[in-house]
Amino acid sequence: MTIPTKSVWLCALVLCFSAPPTRAQSPAPPPPTADSDAPNLLSQLDSALTDLFRKVRGNIVTLEGVFAPDINSPFIRSSLPFDLLERIPDLSNPQFNGGTTLRVSGSGFVMKGGFVVSTAEVAAQMRDPMVTMVDGRRAKAVLIKHDLASNVAVFRVEGMSPELGVTWGASDRVSSGSLAITIGNQAGYAHSASLGMVSGTGRMGKSGELRYPNLIQFQGTIGTGNSGGPLFNARGELIGMIVGTPASASRSNRQAVDSQGIRIELEASEAPLSNLSSVGFAIPSNEVRAIAELLRDGKTPHAKAGWIGLSVEFGGGMDSKAVPAAIRAIFAGSAAERSGLKVGDVVKEIDGKVLESPREIRGILSRSHAGEPMKFRVQRGSDLLFFTVIPDPRPDEDTIRKMRRRDKPTKTGTAECVPTLVG
Repeated sequence: MTIPTKSVWLCALVLCFSAPPTRAQSPAPPPPTADSDAPNLLSQLDSALTDLFRKVRGNIVTLEGVFAPDINSPFIRSSLPFDLLERIPDLSNPQFNGGTTLRVSGSGFVMKGGFVVSTAEVAAQMRDPMVTMVDGRRAKAVLIKHDLASNVAVFRVEGMSPELGVTWGASDRVSSGSLAITIGNQAGYAHSASLGMVSGTGRMGKSGELRYPNLIQFQGTIGTGNSGGPLFNARGELIGMIVGTPASASRSNRQAVDSQGIRIELEASEAPLSNLSSVGFAIPSNEVRAIAELLRDGKTPHAKAGWIGLSVEFGGGMDSKAVPAAIRAIFAGSAAERSGLKVGDVVKEIDGKVLESPREIRGILSRSHAGEPMKFRVQRGSDLLFFTVIPDPRPDEDTIRKMRRRDKPTKTGTAECVPTLVG
């Protein structure tokens, strides 16, 4: 059978257009490299930090008031240079200052219920305090109570939403290497943020007559005006409240480090009392929260700090776990000596709390109250013994330095021990 030529051409065209087109195989994408991942990781970090700042910034305030300090306050006497301290009566009086009123500012954060928490060193220097919020609104603040021993103050703020408030974090779970974010009135610039990291916990410090037994140390820029500001973790939880850097043993450094957190402004000019620093310290949030809630209710946190009169050494350093805490020295005539504790005893429990780290021992001893009995369980040789210690009121530092110590003889090979907690 003969197929017409026209039909052959028609069939060929149909087959041509109905056949699937031939596609060239595209090369497989190259595996991701460190270089291609870097921009993505940086972008994620940037977004996370921006979101975190937006989440917490509404709970940060600047505190400002008329500079009217009590010259007998330990904060004032330890933080201001001597020449300025002597001029306080003149500086606080506009009559002697060309009609200009000196002002002081610091930082604070919101606690639910319409309250603001800051340091007592900020509260002790101002009258007629005002808070400035992130949106620029200003409101009158009324000081409810401040506690000089713990350096915590609580204000009630008019018109503040009771729903505002930071999320409290667990400061006892903070460890070195964790990210830390500070936000505050840094160098007079409100709501300045700084990213850093926790570089140590359980730090001891002293500023004038104020003792800090358990501070969080962090690396991150802080400066005048940061005192009272919050320290957040990477989840936006409050883990500490910034304080002025504790005094160093060197007198030459005292003016620089003690005055941190204070800023004085005089009209258009300003006189910061310290430079920016890359090392900061914060009171742990667990301690701040416990004190702030008592102050909020008008209660006094404690009548008088206790003094047990012993010094402890730790093997392996402050961050080690489950290490012996041996009594290195006992002060003559102290509560520790009267109770029967001896040099060389290893402290195992205090008030039924099994001690797992030097940080716990430091925290418990530092929070002792005069007249409130404490139960010690210690190991003496192969024996486990129990003692009741009733702390005395804490003497001043000069008295402590003059007290005689019954020391444990120094042994060879104890260089790794950290001598030192005095309680």
